[in-house]
Amino acid sequence: MHLCTLNWDCNIENNAFLRNCNKSVEIPQDFSEISETPQKTQALYKSGNTCVNDPCAQGSSCENYLCKLAQYTPATNTYPIPLCSPQKNDGMTYEMQMSVLNLANYYRRLLGSGWAQDKNGYAPIARRLYALTYNCDLLGHFAKQIADKCGDPPYTPYARNWVLTHHKINDVNIDQKAALEEAFKAWGEQSKKVDLQEIAGGVFYDGDVVTEASDWAKLTTERNAVIGCAVTKCQQKGFTLVICHYNTIFTVRDSLYTVGKPCAGCAKVNRKCDNALGGGLCIP
Repeated sequence: MHLCTLNWDCNIENNAFLRNCNKSVEIPQDFSEISETPQKTQALYKSGNTCVNDPCAQGSSCENYLCKLAQYTPATNTYPIPLCSPQKNDGMTYEMQMSVLNLANYYRRLLGSGWAQDKNGYAPIARRLYALTYNCDLLGHFAKQIADKCGDPPYTPYARNWVLTHHKINDVNIDQKAALEEAFKAWGEQSKKVDLQEIAGGVFYDGDVVTEASDWAKLTTERNAVIGCAVTKCQQKGFTLVICHYNTIFTVRDSLYTVGKPCAGCAKVNRKCDNALGGGLCIP
């Protein structure tokens, strides 16, 4: 009997964690819970030839007497299920979607709390930034359609009233979550390349912000409230592509955000400050 190498799957881990906390949380039908202790004299496995003498199944290779898959694909049917309606798909797991929100709101929170760095120190504080929510059915679904074409930049947003950011990684073996983390770090740190100045109570999309920090502007503008992303591994071309849509549009010399004290503008839009998470963002 062949034994296979085990792969750690964060999607299965999260499902197990949630079920440990609440037994009403489902697990996929083709999964099973292993919580039993083997009994004395109970058989642990069936004996047979090792994979050295008896080849592994197609798609696997024998390494140190264990069958190892050439490439492991994380489970996609774990709970919680992705935030997508039937017939809509961004190719992301729930954990990846939550990673998008955490990463995006991290950089927005830096700007809203006074800790976003720019070329000469710190950027002026944004007084009203929404905590982004995730949209699969439109923003994510159509981000996937663009990413799956595996074309070369520039990329055009699917809708005229959206903006798009992209990040290309010359590696098809990178984990998709790691690709998201690399993309958001690249976008979020563009502010360090520019001098963000307050003009007439605001910060504007102009000058070197357009040429050096366009992705940062799209990520952090107060005009945004919703995001949706996709990650595609373009095997034949040898790169991984991250695409994100935002539900806004702006052009050169438009205001990106108004300057003021953290969360000073939240009350006017019937929101409160996310003080429990560090402050800087307006939440319901």
